[in-house]
Amino acid sequence: MTLMELGDALGERICSRWPDRIIYRDVCPADFERPSFFLQMTRAEASDANALLQGWDAEWSLEIFDEKDDDYVSSSERLMETQAAVLTLFGAGYVRCCGRAVSVLAVAEGREPESAFVTLRCNWFAGRPGAAVREAPPMEHLDLRLREPGGPGADRK
Repeated sequence: MTLMELGDALGERICSRWPDRIIYRDVCPADFERPSFFLQMTRAEASDANALLQGWDAEWSLEIFDEKDDDYVSSSERLMETQAAVLTLFGAGYVRCCGRAVSVLAVAEGREPESAFVTLRCNWFAGRPGAAVREAPPMEHLDLRLREPGGPGADRK
C-alpha cells in the first residue's frame, strides 16, 4: 500500500458521500468550482516497530468549499454541517485500502470565511522494505492432554 493509494481511498470515501462534488488532489486551481473539496497530504512518517515492521503515521488536510452567496460569502452553517458530516463519515475509525483496514481519526480544525478544515490522521503497520521473511517450519505433531477436575491425576484431599 502506498501513500498515494491511501489518499485515493480517503478521496473515494468522500466521493461516496458527495458524488456531485469535485475533489482536488494536491493542487487546487485558482478558478476551482464550488462546492468542492481540496485533499492534500501534509505529513508522513515511518518509524521502527520491530525487525520486520514499520509503523506509519500520515496526515491529510481536507479543505471544504461551499457555494458563495450574492455577497461572495460562504454559509458558515453549511460549512459546519459539511465539516460535521465528514467527521461522521470517518466515524467508524478506519478506511479500506488495498485489502486492509487503515486506522483514521478525523479532526475538525476550524474554518475561515470561505472554507472549513478537517485533518485525517492515519496510522498502520507495513512490512519493512527489504526485510527477509522466513517461512515458519510446519508443525509436525500436536500433543494435547485434558484432565477433568477430580479425575485421575488430580490432587485429592
